Amino acid sequence: MNTRSYSQPALVPTVKYAEHPFKIGQYVAVHSRARRLSGIDYCSPNCLCFVTFKLQGEGPTLTEDIGATAWQAFLDQWAREQFTLHTACMMPDHFHLLLAPLGNGKSVNDIVRSIKLAITHKVKQEHGTWLRWQASFYDHVLGRTDNIEDEFASVRFYIRNNPVRAGLVASIEDYPYLL
Repeated sequence: MNTRSYSQPALVPTVKYAEHPFKIGQYVAVHSRARRLSGIDYCSPNCLCFVTFKLQGEGPTLTEDIGATAWQAFLDQWAREQFTLHTACMMPDHFHLLLAPLGNGKSVNDIVRSIKLAITHKVKQEHGTWLRWQASFYDHVLGRTDNIEDEFASVRFYIRNNPVRAGLVASIEDYPYLL
């Protein structure tokens, strides 16, 4: 694990910090942020979110037949749920999405929950195995910087190039679980 350390407590960018367990005189941040940002309307169509949700621990992965089933379940849920999807990538143990709600009362949390449930039920139905997701998900709300276009392009590039970075394919055109 590569943890950033600081030479003085005042330099730590969080309220909570602790002494580094191995580096004397160094401090590390202790993160305890709320799961979602306050002041953000997660139901708004203006809420452009980079979302990552992962499988929990050991168990089936999103590869081979289970992967194909999971991807189709995701696409079906996208059509039913009706949210704006800018790009998506399914990796063997996680999903990345760049999405926005439609403003129909469904939040980003509602959308992610429905996707996880749809995939889990379809995989159970077709393969007789349960997928176990981590309880929550990571989100980054775009548009809180000076240049949303650059931020959008950067996040989209990150998502789309994830399979190449992970060594799963040589080119993004070769990856079947990418929009």
